[in-house]
Amino acid sequence: MSLPFSQYHIATSHNSYLMGQQLFTCSSKVSVKKTLQDGARMIELDIFWDPKIKKVLVGHGQNLSPKFSCLCSVPITLEMICEQIAEFLTLTTSPLFIMLEVNLGTELEAQNTAGDILASTLGKYFVSGDIDLRMAFPEHYTGKIILAAGGGLNSNSTLFNMVNVKFARENYLMNRSHNSIISDHIYYGGLLIGGNVVRSYPTNIYLSKNFNPAPLFGLGVQFISMNYQTNDDYMKYYRGKFDGTKIVGYLPKKQLI
Repeated sequence: MSLPFSQYHIATSHNSYLMGQQLFTCSSKVSVKKTLQDGARMIELDIFWDPKIKKVLVGHGQNLSPKFSCLCSVPITLEMICEQIAEFLTLTTSPLFIMLEVNLGTELEAQNTAGDILASTLGKYFVSGDIDLRMAFPEHYTGKIILAAGGGLNSNSTLFNMVNVKFARENYLMNRSHNSIISDHIYYGGLLIGGNVVRSYPTNIYLSKNFNPAPLFGLGVQFISMNYQTNDDYMKYYRGKFDGTKIVGYLPKKQLI
């Protein structure tokens, strides 16, 4: 654990709450448990606000128009997911990133509720303040959660203040699709050599297919998001990269040189 976070490939899950493909499937805390057991150390949660029941839900596609609502995954509450994560974590668990895709709207009630749920269920595992992944070391965060997010945050909310890594707001942090990185690999390769941190996500948004992660490993992308729920050859290859690593879910980039 003698390298900063930016010098590792970190096992990363896409849509970690889904049992199957993104359409016509259910969200499940069991999926999150299995993904963690499989070694993922960044999990992704898409969170939505249901104003009728005043609940924060985890699911896929809840921002679609009503006529497409039948295509949405059946959501579950954020509390259920957090309770499952709390059951998994121990003092020796390698650092866990939770990546939030925030679809709550900018209203304070929704974002504060999400922050309150995270604090009440997982509060003892969180650390405070911004974390620079180029400077911070995993050994200092064993048994801890690092909260990450893209856009959609209200800067006056409790949720905003809890997030340690803001991909949409820090210059060195990037959240890009697999295809966009591959199509402009020279540009992104240069950024990664220069110390930037990149999270990739699958381009196919409907069938939860995986893609060949080998080129992204070659470029040095730190967070290569894969659909752990789709156990295809690409997923097997990806898991194999992390088999036998000294820190679960963490592969030093220098080992691939």
